[in-house]
Amino acid sequence: MISACRAAGVLASLGLAMVLPPVAAAASAPDWLKQLQALPLPPHDDQTNAVQLLDETEVTFLPDGTQRRLERSAFRILRREGQEYGVATAHYDKDGKVLRMKGWSLPAQGKPFEVDMKDSVETALVPGTEGALITSARMKVMAIPASTPGNVVGYEIESLSRPAIVGEKWAPQFGLPVAQARLTVKLPPGWNIRTKWFNGNAVEPVAIAPGTWRWELKDLSAIKGEAHMPDISMLARHMVLAIDAPSENLSSFRDWNQMGRWFTRLVDSRSEVTPELSGLVASRIQGKANLLDRIRALSESVQKDVRYVHVVLDATGYQPRAPGDVLKTGYGDCKDKANTLRLMLEQIGVRSQLVLVNTNRGIVRADGVPAPIFNHAVIAIRLPPDVPESARSALSLISDGEERLLLFDPTDDSTPFGRVGEHLRAGELLLVDGEGARLVHAPGGRPADNGVDRKVTMRLATDGSLSGEVRESWRGVWAGYEREKAAAASHNQDLKRPVEQRLAGAIGNYRIDSASVQNSDAIDKPVEWLYSFTARDYAKVAGDLLMVRPRVLGTKSSSFLDTGEARVHAVAFDATNLDSDVMRVEIPPGYVVESLPEAVNLDIGFAAYHSRTRMEGRTLVYERSFEQKELDLPLERTQALRDLYAAIDRDERSMAVLKKN
Repeated sequence: MISACRAAGVLASLGLAMVLPPVAAAASAPDWLKQLQALPLPPHDDQTNAVQLLDETEVTFLPDGTQRRLERSAFRILRREGQEYGVATAHYDKDGKVLRMKGWSLPAQGKPFEVDMKDSVETALVPGTEGALITSARMKVMAIPASTPGNVVGYEIESLSRPAIVGEKWAPQFGLPVAQARLTVKLPPGWNIRTKWFNGNAVEPVAIAPGTWRWELKDLSAIKGEAHMPDISMLARHMVLAIDAPSENLSSFRDWNQMGRWFTRLVDSRSEVTPELSGLVASRIQGKANLLDRIRALSESVQKDVRYVHVVLDATGYQPRAPGDVLKTGYGDCKDKANTLRLMLEQIGVRSQLVLVNTNRGIVRADGVPAPIFNHAVIAIRLPPDVPESARSALSLISDGEERLLLFDPTDDSTPFGRVGEHLRAGELLLVDGEGARLVHAPGGRPADNGVDRKVTMRLATDGSLSGEVRESWRGVWAGYEREKAAAASHNQDLKRPVEQRLAGAIGNYRIDSASVQNSDAIDKPVEWLYSFTARDYAKVAGDLLMVRPRVLGTKSSSFLDTGEARVHAVAFDATNLDSDVMRVEIPPGYVVESLPEAVNLDIGFAAYHSRTRMEGRTLVYERSFEQKELDLPLERTQALRDLYAAIDRDERSMAVLKKN
């Protein structure tokens, strides 16, 4: 794939401006680019950094499966931040080749500038593969001079590729307004196309020659970025194009079964059971008579003992390495680890299947086109029938017809066996077996699986100062985040930093007296934070009154909806959660309660909040819970969530009034 937008930041990281040779003024820019200078700009706002005047792609499919691609792009730079669009990138792998790159800048005054492929830099720092230990992906990066506000920049890139999986996704609507977008596809005789449009009406192509079709779109608006919005693929207008060739090997997948059989062939060729694998299985299950315990032991062995690395090689990254190599080297990527575990489970008579996942929820759709749109692989384990229902109810299961399967991600070292991370919730997963594949839906998970339970015990002095202890128990996905914070700490002083973040937004003039963490390495247990602090002037002294906020720390409100502008997208969260707080503040001698905040009980379906404040002897007790029960909230219901957050904010600021006897 070739684009300028994906190159953002690449120029600086490579120091490209320093290594490019001097650029001479060109005699002339191509006519197609000069004609765009007078083109009216598509609708945009004052904060738009650049607009795309042209996004044109021409793909020629050759009879042997090779694709010849010509891409033209042009931008008018509007603001200084838009200079990143003056960087052209050409992506290719070991089976591809960049034939030509040429770029131009048309200043408002003076002659155009020109660069070509000799002015580019080649790198393996390809977006999306930055963390790969091994990769065949490569990229040429070419900076176009004078990419400054008011100027038009454009480029042409011609390349050859031989993709392992045939098909085309046309998605011209990304982060910028687009004036013109064109896709031209040329097929050999006897080849045909199938198309499916998403997030907009279908556009019929124009047949411009035998076997040649063209699609055109104009004045595409930018997708406005908002906090907690759905993935852009759920919003942007795009088309998936499938190819039917005389040979199945040169055709797109017709259904998920066909893709499953293709993937199975890749996996089977790398599925030899070695003596090392058999020996490892025997050692890990020794002394474990219960079959579920054996499954757990093998799963945790691959999870903990095989280091995760990113490997991008062969068949666009879908073919795993041989398990013997994985065990010998001690590392593997997601498909390596999942396939190794599958073969280990076979040795104890347990069937399992590989599962292909896209970790961006919403990318894989039940109404979509079968295509290699997955970026992760996990495993689904068929539990033995003697596992009691009480044990099954505590596991993260998916349904395959009448059978329930246990999902497990061997690469996720912060989630225990039996649970799954948020990337495996509420989405479509591709379950692969020897017969093919089928989509199954992963449930959204239970709110109680994630969250924090906080217990605060404080003492209030007559001068308004507050001191005491806090115990927090973090569960599920939330616990994973806390483990990352704990892992970054090298000594006790560092442990105070996460505590500072909790206190800073709620309390002023504080001093952290102690901080410790428990179970940071025990992923099957909640992470426990224990800390104590002292805060001066917490309560406001007014004559014989003390005004104290019962909600000492922690916030359940959010301001992400309060931007001052109308919301345009639905709300999408990564996980549900259930939080609870019990905060106890011992009031000073000689004071009694004058007034307490009113209780709050709100439930909008998507989320619910309950709180109450009461006296228990000499102790002010504040109890509350917040439950987010759903992941997605339609746009028309966002006002209800905004109102809920506002009510929570009022409750969190409310005061109890104490009076001297």
